[in-house]
Amino acid sequence: MSGQSEGTVYAHAYFSASVESTLQADNFGDIFAGLTSVALTAFMVESYLNYLCEKICDYESRANSFLDDNNPLEIDKKLRELPKNDLSLHVNLAENLGYKNQAEIIIKSLTSSLRKAKREEFELDFNRALSFYELDKKYKLSTKNKLKALLEASNVERSKRDKFLQQFTQLFNARNALAHGRTENVSESFTKDLASEISKSVPTVTASWQESCSIEKAREMYSSAKELVSYFNESFLKEFSPLNNLSSQISAVS
Repeated sequence: MSGQSEGTVYAHAYFSASVESTLQADNFGDIFAGLTSVALTAFMVESYLNYLCEKICDYESRANSFLDDNNPLEIDKKLRELPKNDLSLHVNLAENLGYKNQAEIIIKSLTSSLRKAKREEFELDFNRALSFYELDKKYKLSTKNKLKALLEASNVERSKRDKFLQQFTQLFNARNALAHGRTENVSESFTKDLASEISKSVPTVTASWQESCSIEKAREMYSSAKELVSYFNESFLKEFSPLNNLSSQISAVS
C-alpha cells in the first residue's frame, strides 16, 4: 500500500490540551503542574497569535474560505454588493468584508514597531506576498507587538485592551522568570508550636521563579489566555472551538 497524507497540525490546540491534562492530573504535584502549565500557556498564546496573524494577513485566502464555508444565498447576496472595479474577485470580496483592512492595520502596526531602517523593506516584503511566517522569521517580530497589532485590528475598547495587555505581561513575565531561572539561596524565618508535627510545620523554601508560577497563578493565567483566544476568535475567524481542533488530515491510498 502507498499513499499520501496532507493536513494541518494546530500547535496552539496541542499546547492547550497539554495544559488541561497537566492541571487535571492528580499525581503531578502543585509545583511541577504550575511550572509546566505556565510554560505551555505561554507557548499556546504565542502560537495562536502567530496563527491568527498568518490567517488575517492572507486576506485573499480568507475571502476564498468565505466562499467555501457559507451558504449559497449569503454568498450570492455578498457578491451582488461588490462594486464594479478591476480588482480580482478575492481581493474585491476581501475588501468588502473588511478582511483587507484588518490585514493592513496589522501590517501598519507591526511596521511602526520596527527600526526605521527596516520599515520600508518590511512593507515591500508583505506587498510581494511573503507569508506572515516568513516575515516573522526574517524580522523577529515580538509577541507583544503582534498582540498590540491584533488588538488594534479588532477595534477593542480601551479598558479591555489594557486588561489583555496586563494579563499578557503577567504571563510572559512568569514564563521569562522560568526561562532565566537560577539556583537561589533562600532563607525564611518561621515560628511554630513545639507540639505540632515538624514535617508539616516547617515551610519549604521557594525560589522567586517558583512563586510567580504557583498552581493558583497558573490556573488564573491559563483562564485569561483562553479568554484572549476566545475574544480574538469571535473578532476574526469565528472557528468552532479553536482550542480543541488538534489537527486535520486527508489521506489517499492505493
